[in-house]
Formats: sequence, structure tokens, C-alpha cells
Amino acid sequence: MAYFQISAVDAMIDEAVAIELHELAPHTLAVIRAQFQDDFGHTWASQALFQSDALGKIKLQSARPQSGSYQQPDPMGLFWSMQAQTDGTENRIHRPATNSLTPLSVTLTAENNHKIIAEATLIRRFLNTAINRIDIQEDGLIATLFMPAQSIPRTTAMVFGGSGGGFTWSHQVASVLASRGCATMAIAYFDWRGEFGLPQQFTELPLECFARAHGFLTDQTDLSLNDLTAIGYSKGAELALLLATIYPEIKRVVAYVPSSLVWCGFSQQGTVSQSSWCYQSQPVPFALFANGHFDANGWQDQEMIAAAAIPVEKISAPVLLISATKDNVWPSTQMADNMLRRMKAVGRTQASKHLSLAQAGHSLSIPSLPTITYGGVEQVSNAQAERQAWVEVLHFLDLPTMFGEGI
Repeated sequence: MAYFQISAVDAMIDEAVAIELHELAPHTLAVIRAQFQDDFGHTWASQALFQSDALGKIKLQSARPQSGSYQQPDPMGLFWSMQAQTDGTENRIHRPATNSLTPLSVTLTAENNHKIIAEATLIRRFLNTAINRIDIQEDGLIATLFMPAQSIPRTTAMVFGGSGGGFTWSHQVASVLASRGCATMAIAYFDWRGEFGLPQQFTELPLECFARAHGFLTDQTDLSLNDLTAIGYSKGAELALLLATIYPEIKRVVAYVPSSLVWCGFSQQGTVSQSSWCYQSQPVPFALFANGHFDANGWQDQEMIAAAAIPVEKISAPVLLISATKDNVWPSTQMADNMLRRMKAVGRTQASKHLSLAQAGHSLSIPSLPTITYGGVEQVSNAQAERQAWVEVLHFLDLPTMFGEGI
């Protein structure tokens, strides 16, 4: 009887697993499917058709699909190539498959001649059981602290999500990094729903959010903050870079798909002629959109652009800039190049790096989650980019690249 052999049926979300289907007849065709249900009740699924080898095995790490949701050998292809299954009345879903920390229960099935011949379930976790989670709501600080239970980590990171608001992106990234040995604090600085009393409009958000978070870590934990990192995605990257220009306590910066400029704010009705950020009650200089876009090449007002530029020359910390060449939100590759060039001009590039992800789009997350793409970006390109970026981040933070080796 056919059966799945899986290297780890209960593993972290970013951990690659080896999946093999055994006890088939030699050179037999079989369809392998994967699916799970998301936080909104949608089913996400993928599938691929394989032929077994001379020993009657299909090894996903080396087998090339004959057809299906991905085309090249990839041990995690069934995971990142999942798409939401709609009833035909909806367009393809362009949002994360999950924003929570609830483990994913992924069902694998193998079919031959339209009959299920093998089945297995995998648990994919965002949070290691050895991590303590502390939810914080005090003195205007809305955050979640993730701390390894058995040791005091050397590295601490603050994690900021983008314009999705709340703990979107930041919760999952912070929890997975904590599971690799880093103390992390996911910080919510605004939310469209106004949850926890956070602002519902992305305008003049105070940069002092860092001081509140740093004060909490200093006063209420035993963590060493000598190696404090700020990690941000999109608007959160804009925030992380700005914070590093003001607060020397930040010793490293990771900026996913960053902007080199401070932009105008926005509400649910559209853009607002106010800055996204403020500091000491004063708005940070900002740039307005050009023709409805974030493209810094489209302006005639170079004085405005110069004023809105994030003063990265003031950053003394090493910076890891991660850009996407097919970013259709803003030209992150061009802007990251610009920032690295400006830092180099004042001798600030020691240990700093720009990782440009070829053919990737703006949506970048933890590897092996269903990859979200739009604007002509292919899933396989984003999946490869997410894996490459994640390994680079782990190296930058001096964390192990896997619970084993390699992702």
C-alpha cells in the first residue's frame, strides 16, 4: 500500500521538509495534492502530477512535475504554489493566506486513477513551543514580545509591519525569528480598524513608538539591548530606517522593499497631504505622489524630494536593504541603490548590503507560505526570492539558517 514518508510532520513554517511517496508500481503516474483552510474559511490548494521512479518512489525534493501548480523540482513547491480556491464568482485572492499564529494543518493526498491511495497531515507552526509570548498594552505601547524560555538571547529585534496595519506581517516574522533564538517584539503602530485604540489613518504617526518599546524592554525584561535590530517591511521599512537616523540604540536595520523617501499619509479614502510620520510633535518632511504613483522619477519638485529623503547618512548601524526588481508599489531596487550610495559617500557602508531580488514583487514574507503575487510577478520568482531573503536575514542577525541546515 502506498504511503507518505515525511522528514518532519510537525515543523516550523520556514523549515523545509523532505516528502516522499513510497510503494507505487515503477513508473506509475500519481497526483499529489496539498491543502489547508485559512483564517477566513477559504481553502488553499496546490497539486502536481509525477511519475514514480524505477523503485516505485516519488521524491519531491528531486522529482520534476509533469504538470501542476509548479514546474521545477522543489521540496516545498506544493506549499508556496498554493492558491485560494474560489467558487468562480471571486477574483484571485491577493492577500496572505493567514495573518494569525495558528498552526497550519496541511493535508497531503496522493491519487492514482482518481482514487486516493495515500494521505498524511503536516503541522506547520509559526511559534516554537519553547517560546514565551507576552502581549503588551500599556502607556500607548501595543506590542507582542516573544522570548526563548530557556536562555537569554544575545540578539533582540523590533519588528514593524507595513500598511496592512495591526500585527500584519510583524507577528509571524517576529515569532519565527524568536523560534530561531532571537528575542523579538512585534509592534503595532496603527490599525485600519482602530483596534487597541491605535490610529486608523496613516498620518503623522509618532516615531516615539520606539522610545516606548525600548523603555519597556529596558525596565521590564532582562534582555541585553546591545545588539538591538529594527526590522521593517514596506512602510515599516520606512519607519525602521527613520528610527535608525534618530536613535543610536539601534545597532542593525533590516529593511524589506524599502523607500528612500518619506511619503504622504493616507486614509481609507485615499492619500492625504500630510506626512506619514511625526517626531517631537513635528511632521517629518514628505513627498506627494506623482500621477498617483510612488515613483520618485516623476516629480519636477526636486526640492520636495530632497527634503523628503530619509537621511540615511546619519545611520551608524549596519543596514540590510532587501529590494524587488518588479516591485510595483515603489521602485525599491532603485531607491535601495540610492540609499547605499549615499551611505557610502559618508563612509557608512561597513557591513551594510543591498540584496536585489530579481523578478520578485513587493509582497515578501516567510518562505514556504503560499506566495502572493500581482502585477505580472510569477509565484516561483517570489518563492525563490523569499527563501533567498530569509537566509540573508538570518545570516545578518547571526541566527541559524535552519533547524538542521539549509532552507
